[in-house]
Amino acid sequence: MTNLASFCEAFLNWDLNISPEAAKDTRLECRYYGDVRISSLEGGICRGVRSEFHNALDGGEYTGLVTLMRGNMLVSTEGVEMELSEGDTLIWSNRGNHEFYVSDWVQQLIIIVPTSRFQTYMARPLPFKQWALQGRTPVGGLISGFMRALSQNIELLDRRSGETAVDMFLAMLSKAIKGTHVNVEATPRTARYDRILSFIEDHLANAKLTPAFIARAHNISTRYLNFLFHQHGQTVVGWIRERRLVHGAEDLQESQDALSITEIAHKWHFSDGAHFTRSFKTKFGVTPSAWRRDNQLTKDGVQSNAPRRRN
Repeated sequence: MTNLASFCEAFLNWDLNISPEAAKDTRLECRYYGDVRISSLEGGICRGVRSEFHNALDGGEYTGLVTLMRGNMLVSTEGVEMELSEGDTLIWSNRGNHEFYVSDWVQQLIIIVPTSRFQTYMARPLPFKQWALQGRTPVGGLISGFMRALSQNIELLDRRSGETAVDMFLAMLSKAIKGTHVNVEATPRTARYDRILSFIEDHLANAKLTPAFIARAHNISTRYLNFLFHQHGQTVVGWIRERRLVHGAEDLQESQDALSITEIAHKWHFSDGAHFTRSFKTKFGVTPSAWRRDNQLTKDGVQSNAPRRRN
């Protein structure tokens, strides 16, 4: 195998208990695409434990996305157990206390992404530390199917196409999560924060959307507004920019009545096309024109330039 350092590179930091026999047969391949890592892991009996101590070692807030291609696995967060079967997809935050146990041979595809990047697609903080989407459900089947296709084509992906594939997956997965109406216990502060995020989402096209405008609409001070966002590792202006960039990326995919890059920049209140292009490349790693070329949809909603698997 693969040594512990390689496992941590692919799967963040854990205390592992794995037999020498299982370790010898474990196969792990990890690839980086910007700030995202995608790993394919095959292995046998293994147990892993992590806590807030390991979170500190990770160097930031991350979200793990794991699809079981084969086998079963038992996972636990804060003592709440969950059994995963073939085709299931697990989403977990590196915050908190986690355990997993593999009792037989499994095959997994793992994506580790900065939580802030995933939150951009969610349009709100993740409402859980661990959550699973069952592969036998219609939406779960689509998600696991995408992950299978990604695992089969991973060797074909360069950095740009790899990041594009990840962004497509995050957009799809965020819609799946929001569509399931995940219930969480909200405090008054988090409930207010959620209302503010929804307000921002509804007013992104408004040129007057500023921290002062948002604060007045919710009868709070701009100082308290900034405090709420700081508690979630965000700034108000940064969040607005991120959400507008995501919507701009969606506009770039349209092939029918497509807007020019400059028109999209003005639509989402960037000062000009150059400003939009710089901000877009910082977030997505490619220029808007390259994103449009690689992600444009046909009139049937199919990606027109999707990578094909070699025969």
